[in-house]
Amino acid sequence: MHETRHITILSASETGNSRGVAEDLLASVQPIFSNVRLVDSIDYEFEDFAREDILIMVTSTQGEGEPPFEAEDLYDFIMGKDAPKLSDMSYAVLGLGDSAYGESYNLMARQFDARYEQLGARRMMKHGECDFDYELAAAQWIQELMPVLQKELALTQGAPQSSAQSSAQSSAQEHSQDAAAEVGTPDGGSVIGSALPDSNSSVSSDSSGAQESQGSEGSKASGQDSGVSAKHHKGSRSGGFQEFQAILEERRLLTSSSSEKQVYGIRLRLPSADMQFMPGDMLTVQYPNSDRTVARLLKNAFGDKASQIDARIVDILQSSKDITRNTPALIERYTHYAPDSPFAGLQTDNQVLKDYAQTHPPYALFQDFPARIAPDELPALFSSSNRRLYSISNAASVSSGYVDLTVTKVQFGFRDEQLAGECTDYLTSAPIGTPITASILANTRFRLPEDDSSDIIMVGLGSAIAPYRAFLQERALRSDAGGRNWLIVGNRNPEQDYLYQDELERYLEQGILDSLDVAWSRFGDVREHVQNVVLHQAGKIFEWLDSGAYLYICGHDHAAIESIEQSLKRAVMLSGRMSSEEAESYIADLQRSSHIRQ
Repeated sequence: MHETRHITILSASETGNSRGVAEDLLASVQPIFSNVRLVDSIDYEFEDFAREDILIMVTSTQGEGEPPFEAEDLYDFIMGKDAPKLSDMSYAVLGLGDSAYGESYNLMARQFDARYEQLGARRMMKHGECDFDYELAAAQWIQELMPVLQKELALTQGAPQSSAQSSAQSSAQEHSQDAAAEVGTPDGGSVIGSALPDSNSSVSSDSSGAQESQGSEGSKASGQDSGVSAKHHKGSRSGGFQEFQAILEERRLLTSSSSEKQVYGIRLRLPSADMQFMPGDMLTVQYPNSDRTVARLLKNAFGDKASQIDARIVDILQSSKDITRNTPALIERYTHYAPDSPFAGLQTDNQVLKDYAQTHPPYALFQDFPARIAPDELPALFSSSNRRLYSISNAASVSSGYVDLTVTKVQFGFRDEQLAGECTDYLTSAPIGTPITASILANTRFRLPEDDSSDIIMVGLGSAIAPYRAFLQERALRSDAGGRNWLIVGNRNPEQDYLYQDELERYLEQGILDSLDVAWSRFGDVREHVQNVVLHQAGKIFEWLDSGAYLYICGHDHAAIESIEQSLKRAVMLSGRMSSEEAESYIADLQRSSHIRQ
């Protein structure tokens, strides 16, 4: 066992097939080397890149050459200017794709592979590309990797380099030069262009069948059937999810007509009553960008020539791209086409980029800093898919066959236009009976305690009460275990915004809720926020936590969440009679033991 080194297997999956291959890889590595971990892209800490020793990545490619949903942020980071130098890292990449997608076939595997090399990492072997029927090809790639991995580990212990190892390294070095040439790098740094299929990749499967990426995982872009059979589907494994068609069954307004916010309870009928999900799990919803939204983008990008844009490009923008959410990474990519903009050369953590991204939709870039971009280059500007995540608001044990969502309709003005959030507008205005493309995402970090007798404290802001509704439904079924439930939630006005009031008050009367504290921020003479309640209840919160309770924090406002965290720290200091450092250590211990979950 070479415990001085460490291996990370990084899974970038959507239906779970890449995750399944990563698990198979883990099972192959563990008998020869114990210091190995498997991490889903959505859980990966970006600062760990600089500390990696050996990284083995298994990734799918979505639609027209996009990263899996869980890996979108990771993709933006590693392809951007903030990515660290990886000169101490060795790596290998395996891709799952569908050759029917032509130039975008396994594009993510090729881009990640080339980018790691650009950042100074050493490729241990050629990247692998699996086609539609991936399982045998993936197993072959793992088999080829194992001796390379063993020799890689032995080299650090002073073992002599064999001729086979020398040949393998020479081949990998030649391949690194080929890969760098194949993958578009407009500034020599960020890999944002397309790449041609690599005929030298180590594994390629030609047979048809069921696989993960651009067939089963990437079907969202093309609308084709995933073709995932019961034999191959691994969506039940952690880290993956399978798309399906749900039916918009019911929609009701939870706020009053006079409220400044419109919050809806939305029910979707699942294709099968047997579909399982747990309280705390999430639903991804794929939405089409409206004709008006696409036309606005094209008009700002190409002016009078917008009507001449190829229908295929319009379809990609409408059916598979998030063209309404601005990010510093998107702005960075945009500067390749507008090099004279004031953002050129800025790092993505620059506050100027962050401020602009938070206050300007993507089409504003074309208004403010005209770009030289060809129509067929426009889709690549938007790396994220047109999907949004929502906490599931019901427990499957109470209402099987359905998923409930709590959705706030997003509306805002920008310059001379009134804009709406594309997904919330879709969910709140689509006709009842509309098929909705969705998928269930297991959220193991936000689950109820396994011990039903454990106490829980639920802290939420506005519509972030959603997962707690599911928690309470489940805890009501398990109430005989004796676990106490405490809900602390905030909203604006009890006469307008008391979400699920009847249910909460019924739970309180029945003793399912032991405590209910609601902070109203725009009502009465004393306006209160959740963080104020946390301080007011400092003694009780510390008593529960010190007795083993689990604390959950959920909300969309990062500033408010930070304020709640500061109030929690203050509560621990006051009631636990601790210094600031001691309180931080106490809270860190609770987080490590999963007694604080966010």
